[in-house]
Amino acid sequence: MHGGLTHPADASLGDPLCSAAAGKKNGLNLMILPCGNRRLTMGTVADFLFLGMFIDPGFGKIIILNGASSAGKSTLCEALQKKLDEPFLNFSLDFFMFNYGVLPQRRETQGPFSWPVMRAKLFNGYFNCLSGLAAAGNNLLVDYIIESKDQLQYLTLKLGCFDAFLVGVHCPLEELERRELARGDRSPGDAKRDLETVHTFTSYDFEVDSCQSPDKNAGEIISAWSLRKPPAIINRLVKHS
Repeated sequence: MHGGLTHPADASLGDPLCSAAAGKKNGLNLMILPCGNRRLTMGTVADFLFLGMFIDPGFGKIIILNGASSAGKSTLCEALQKKLDEPFLNFSLDFFMFNYGVLPQRRETQGPFSWPVMRAKLFNGYFNCLSGLAAAGNNLLVDYIIESKDQLQYLTLKLGCFDAFLVGVHCPLEELERRELARGDRSPGDAKRDLETVHTFTSYDFEVDSCQSPDKNAGEIISAWSLRKPPAIINRLVKHS
């Protein structure tokens, strides 16, 4: 479980990559459609055409996998990377979280070495890395656990001006807990806690059942991704309190 990201609601408005998208969003004549416990912001056809023109063809493409801990996202990213006809970087937050030597081993309950202080900056930096890599033309495979509406909004503001394809990776609790126990590098209960919320914040461009083989799911995702048309979910989602 990654934990919630704390940041100002408008933290990315100063980001030159997305300030135009945010301003455009605020200036459009939008229609808010309720969708369960989330809302989709739907603009006019002209708005959508403008968004399609706004996405720079020189930017990298992004495929984001969202699912609970132990749902098989990392394995699926590896399968996607092997199958895709374009080069994609596999750039997961796990690279920072679980690679030995990236994070300081020193931990204190308070101050700069406390996890809450380091974690907030790490997450913020990770999102900036995603937009920076994509703006430089790198295609990205991202596995992530969306844990709150604020995280979703932050992800949207950072990546809303990119060709981003959001995939829900589903797995039943019994299988999640079996995998969590087998891998041995996650805290017991993380997967169950994630599953209770991870799919409640947004709909998806595509969804898969991770009880299927990674190879089969990768093929299905690539087929759906190749048929995508803007705007994608990440381009349309807007935090609405």
